[in-house]
Amino acid sequence: MVDQGVPAGSNLDIMLTLPSEMTNGDDVLVKASGKIVRVEPRLEDGNERQGVAAVIERYDIMRGTATA
Repeated sequence: MVDQGVPAGSNLDIMLTLPSEMTNGDDVLVKASGKIVRVEPRLEDGNERQGVAAVIERYDIMRGTATA
């Protein structure tokens, strides 16, 4: 869900950390890029927002570089 308007076809960059509970070791930083493929208007808690669906086209796993 996002608060601002983004059109389908927009590029998307995501960074997230997989915690050690998921990796059986250290936290792992994942950098991903892709495109938004669908946008749906939503009303959540009285606020207009947008639900988005995206496809990940590329990702890089950066072991040992995540910080808490």
